[in-house]
Amino acid sequence: MTTTIVTKKKPLPGQTNLFGGPPVPPPPIAVPVPSVQQLLDARPIKPRRKRGAPGPADIETAARDEALDALDAARADLIAEARKIAHQLARQRGRVTSVEVFQAMYSYGYEDKLRAVDGRFMGCVFRTGEWVRVKWESTGSHKRPVAVWTLA
Repeated sequence: MTTTIVTKKKPLPGQTNLFGGPPVPPPPIAVPVPSVQQLLDARPIKPRRKRGAPGPADIETAARDEALDALDAARADLIAEARKIAHQLARQRGRVTSVEVFQAMYSYGYEDKLRAVDGRFMGCVFRTGEWVRVKWESTGSHKRPVAVWTLA
């Protein structure tokens, strides 16, 4: 003998009753609503900087300048040669990028010197006041933006 068990399925909210009755209303949802004061208390308040005190951007800029000054002193000969080449390229083309200076230095026979140093020394080449950055181009490694410079 086989026994069949019949179960009643509950309809989902918004559906009509399976037995032809009215739609089943959705269950009430209790959501706690914080007061305005609770919201204000929960918001973090940033401490204000004293007027004239260095902020994070000022400290980063100072650290960057300090590192570039040290690099400029340590690699003065290579940076001077790169500046000469950058001047030459800028006079010929009217503009120059650090990528073009690297390529020119390789073609002029500076391969050994360039392999021995970190390529970030190029940041010192255009630090003098005689250069003006005019735009950015995506000509760097992996299409990274590279500054385009002209002589002032």
